[in-house]
Amino acid sequence: MKYVFLSRNQNRFGFNILNLLIKKNFLPECLIVHKKNFFLDNLIFNYFIRFFYGLIRFYYNSKKLHFLESEILLAKKNKISIKTLNNYNEYKILEYLKKEKIKLIFIGGGWPTFINEKFLRLKNVKIVNLHPSYLPSFKGTSVTRWQKFYNPREIGATLHYLSNNYDSGKIILRKKIAHDFNLTPQELFNKLVQPAKLIT
Repeated sequence: MKYVFLSRNQNRFGFNILNLLIKKNFLPECLIVHKKNFFLDNLIFNYFIRFFYGLIRFYYNSKKLHFLESEILLAKKNKISIKTLNNYNEYKILEYLKKEKIKLIFIGGGWPTFINEKFLRLKNVKIVNLHPSYLPSFKGTSVTRWQKFYNPREIGATLHYLSNNYDSGKIILRKKIAHDFNLTPQELFNKLVQPAKLIT
């Protein structure tokens, strides 16, 4: 099935899901990102930023807090084409999807804005979102922080169809795991990849 992968870029959850899909040899036709970061999406700059950050962490003996991986670099490494979707070029992306006969739009790692309803009305195209919570709990953004704040007994991930409301589409599949209350938000994000892997 021909599909595209949408992600915000430099997103811990989206990066891990895209990496998993690549390892399963289920490569998307295209990676579509919301915006690019000149430094983190450049292989040389990314290397030096990560190296420098590693030195700082070593000096302060701290845990890894920042996420410096790039879905764009991962896509380039695996020869996946990359496109940017914003308010100004939506029509170009819509034309691309029609021309390439894309059957599935897979959102992993979230999307920062409402997706234009024109995408929802595409014929023969399904749009699914892999969300890092056990829906209907913790819809929207910053879900790991909210899950850390409320500390539910169980956490999980949900695959659902996209609808006009945030994270409210028909649920396809959900997976739960036990919540470790001692995790930092960053560690919690990594743990939420586990149930997502079971779904993907």
